[in-house]
Amino acid sequence: MHNYSEIICYLESQGTMPDRVPSLERISEALLRLGLLKNIDPDRVIVVAGTNGKGTVAKALEVMLLASGQRVGLYTSPHVESTTERICINGRPVTESEFVQLFNDVARKLQNLELSHFEMLTAMAVECFYERDPVTLKAPQVDWAIFEVGMGGTWDATNAIPHNIAVVTALGLDHTKFLGGNIVSVARNKFGIVGSKAQVFYHPNFNPSVMELRRSVEERTNSTWIESEILDYRVSFRKNHPEWQLGLKETWLPIFMQGRRGVENLSLAVTVFEGLGFKVDEEVAAALSSMTWPCRMQEISWLGSEASPVYFSGDHNEQGIQSLVEILQHYTSIRKIKILLGMGKDKDATKFWAELHSAGLPIEIHLTESPFRGMKIDDYGEVANRVASTIKDPIEALHRIESSLISGEMLVVTGSLYLVGFLVGQQAKLERLKGQVVRNNTQFIVSPVSLDRARID
Repeated sequence: MHNYSEIICYLESQGTMPDRVPSLERISEALLRLGLLKNIDPDRVIVVAGTNGKGTVAKALEVMLLASGQRVGLYTSPHVESTTERICINGRPVTESEFVQLFNDVARKLQNLELSHFEMLTAMAVECFYERDPVTLKAPQVDWAIFEVGMGGTWDATNAIPHNIAVVTALGLDHTKFLGGNIVSVARNKFGIVGSKAQVFYHPNFNPSVMELRRSVEERTNSTWIESEILDYRVSFRKNHPEWQLGLKETWLPIFMQGRRGVENLSLAVTVFEGLGFKVDEEVAAALSSMTWPCRMQEISWLGSEASPVYFSGDHNEQGIQSLVEILQHYTSIRKIKILLGMGKDKDATKFWAELHSAGLPIEIHLTESPFRGMKIDDYGEVANRVASTIKDPIEALHRIESSLISGEMLVVTGSLYLVGFLVGQQAKLERLKGQVVRNNTQFIVSPVSLDRARID
C-alpha cells in the first residue's frame, strides 16, 4: 500500500483487539521475522503499564532522557489526532510518508502473518527503533525505547518485546470485560509485564490486597521493586486560575500537568529516571517544566475565541473522573462548570454522573456521542433525563455550549480520549475552513454545512 489513508483504513479493519484467544504468539513470531531481536538491549527497554497515567509517565521519561543527550524511541496509544503520533523518534512523531514506508517494510517482512491493529503498530515501532540506520549502519537507532502498554499487560503486544525495566502506574478498574471485575485481577494482568530479575518502578498507595500480590510476583520473578516517592507540590494562581508547581531541585517548578495525578505521574517518572542512573540537572528540570501532553486538562481556544476557557480532558474511567473533580475544586473563581460528556459504550454513566457531582461543585452536564466506540444518547438511560442538554453531534454540542458561556463560566470536554481527540482534529479543519471564508470576505458561521465540509476536507 502506498497511501496513508488506505493503510489507516486497513489497520482499523483488523480490529483493535486480536479476534482470538489472548496470546503473544503472533507478535512474537512477527518480532522474529523482523530479525531485530539481536539489536534490542533489554536493559534499555522500558515498558509502562497501569490504569491511568501511562502516557504521561512515558512522555515525561522521554523528555528527561532527551534532555540528558540520549536518543529515545517512544511508542504510545491512543493517539489524539493522527496515528503517526504513536511512534516518535527523539521527540518527533514519524511523518505520514515515514509511516507508509514503515508499514510497507514490515508488511513485506511479515508476508501473510495476520496481526491486529495494535500488534501491527507495535511491530512498526520496533522496526522504526531498531532497524539499522541506512547511513551509519549503526543499530539500534535509539539508546532507549519506551513502550506504553495498550491494555492490561500479560497479553499486550508490547510485552513480547524483550525488556528488563517495568513501570506500573496508578491502578483502577477499567476494561473489566478483559481484565476482570476486581482490582487484584486487574493488577495481576498488569504485573504480567514483570519478567525474571526485572527492575520494577511502581506508583505508591496500591490497595493492600494488591500489595500482597506484588510481593508474590516479586518473589516468583526475583525482581526488584522500587516504590515512587511523591514530590512536594503547591498550587499558585495566575489570573485566578490554578497553576501547579513541583518541588524539584530545591525550587518550585511550574508544570503543565494539573492536579495531584499530574504530580504523582511526574514523580514516578523522576523516580524511574534517577533509578536508571541519571540525575535531574537544570536542563532536565527545564525540559520537564516545559513538557506538554495533549488533552489532559488542556486549555484550548475553540476557533480562536478567548471569551471563556475551554478545557479538553480525556478522562475515561472512574479514577480519571475522580482526579478531574479534584482538579476542578481548585477553580474557585468559576461560578459554573459546564461539562460536555461523551463516554465509551463500555462505561457506567451512572457512576460517572455520581463522581462529577460528588464534591458539590457548580457543575452542569451536557451529553454528546463520542465518534469511536461511543455511547449513544439512548444508552445513557436515566442520566439523559438529568442533564442540561443532549446533542448527538459533538462539534455542534461544543460550539453551542462554548457560544453560550458568560464571564465566570468554563467548559470541560471529557469522558473519552477518542472524543477530545476527534474534536481537536475537527477544530484544525474548521480553522482552515474559517481561513478560506475570511479570505473571501465572508462571515464564517459554524453550521451543519460547515461541519460537513470540515469532515470532508
